[in-house]
Amino acid sequence: GIVVINNNRPPQIISLLPSNNAAFTEEDSIAIEIQAQDPDNDPLNYRFSINGTIIQDWTSSNTYIWQTLTGDINFKTITGEVRDTFGEIDSVESGVFLYRKIPQPE
Repeated sequence: GIVVINNNRPPQIISLLPSNNAAFTEEDSIAIEIQAQDPDNDPLNYRFSINGTIIQDWTSSNTYIWQTLTGDINFKTITGEVRDTFGEIDSVESGVFLYRKIPQPE
């Protein structure tokens, strides 16, 4: 028979922004961005989650603008994943802090 050898190598995430321990305030617009490479130059798809909830499912876009809401405070874990056409996945996490806005004097 024919033996198909899959020499595919998984993609690798180089960086995830925002970086670990970055700080923001509620209502900020936060750009989440993955830089990744694939040793076989396969097309890559990306997925983003916050605290385990998917906010952008698999798409070819490596960025997502997270519009935080009033009351979005506390520690949040951002997970970025990259997947090649063979289904090989790499993922990385970044923990960020969201603080309450300080009211500005009138």
